[in-house]
Amino acid sequence: MPEALERITLGSPDTPKYTSEPHVAAYEFGSKWVTKGETVLDLACGTGYGVERLERASAGKIIGVDYSREAVQYARAHFGNGRGGFMIGDGLHCGLRDDAFDLIICMQTVEHVPDAELFLTEMTRVLKDDGTMLISTPNKVFYSPDAERPLNPYHVVEFTLETLQQLLSNHFGHVEVFGQQPQNALVKATAKRWAPPATVRRLLLKLPFVQSYFASGASVFVSENVDDCRIFLAVCSREPKPVECQT
Repeated sequence: MPEALERITLGSPDTPKYTSEPHVAAYEFGSKWVTKGETVLDLACGTGYGVERLERASAGKIIGVDYSREAVQYARAHFGNGRGGFMIGDGLHCGLRDDAFDLIICMQTVEHVPDAELFLTEMTRVLKDDGTMLISTPNKVFYSPDAERPLNPYHVVEFTLETLQQLLSNHFGHVEVFGQQPQNALVKATAKRWAPPATVRRLLLKLPFVQSYFASGASVFVSENVDDCRIFLAVCSREPKPVECQT
């Protein structure tokens, strides 16, 4: 699996907190948009931990889709006994029928996609007209400041708040962006001035105190000063909808 380092496996001693805690927190936050009985797609579900959390939110039918055969096999073995099902699929051509889902959740995936516009076109095809899509992605300001290409070798593109809003507005009439892991002004200023190359960063992230630092604030979500957060989480729909979730 070429992006194995980008996937988290819950319970594995090899899965660092800076990776697992923000991902798990995002699903917990996203599950607040699940309405009982809805049909939900977890696109790029990875090893399936998110589907298990969506089941707790009383979703109806949940489909987890990932392009990795190994990830889907793991998901079926560890999280396949509930209402969720797993299948192999590509986000650009997922093979699902039109207007199939009330809610689509896609966590930290769009930065891996070679054609984000085509990806979102495919997602809106399978989303019901009154459906909602939740999509999270890292903030470029913290991950690749002033870099022409993402420092993470597995990322194709990274977004600022402005470029993410522009992209999503091409496909949805209503976009609300929350921020995850807010940072103070000093941290943001430092990030803008310097970011280590990918090889150096991978070495630094092996240090326990560095891992703890990057995992801090994982469960904090805000609706103001979003650009000061490490991760964006956008709630998208074709028409404005009543806000059912508050931070």
